[in-house]
This record gives sequence, C-alpha cells and structure tokens, in this order.
Amino acid sequence: MELVFDNRKRYTQSKIIDKEHLDMTSRTFHKYYTSDKDFPNPLEESGSHKVWLGRSLNWYLDKKSGR
Repeated sequence: MELVFDNRKRYTQSKIIDKEHLDMTSRTFHKYYTSDKDFPNPLEESGSHKVWLGRSLNWYLDKKSGR
C-alpha cells in the first residue's frame, strides 16, 4: 500500500491538491472531497487556512478506495 501523504506531516489545501499529491483543482477538491461527510475535519483552522493531518487524509483515501 502506497501512502499519498506522510502520516506525520500537516497539509494545507494547496499542498493537498498540488501535482505531487492529488493533482486536482480547488473546485474539484471542494466538490468531491470536502463536501463528503466522511472527509476528515481540519486539524486546525487559522483564518482562511485549514490544515489537515496526513494520517487522516490517508485514512480517508484508503476508505474511499475500498482498501
């Protein structure tokens, strides 16, 4: 099983959707991921910046892919 995100790191939306990770637009991210009730809540929110933990993002992607 290959992890997309490092479990120990924190990721902002711009890092999640960049070419090294999910490679998608912000609109696609919001439409298919953040609107999903199972998508993990941000670890912290600072103004307009939300931060997610890599472990929770990997868990979500594994669950969504059926692993």
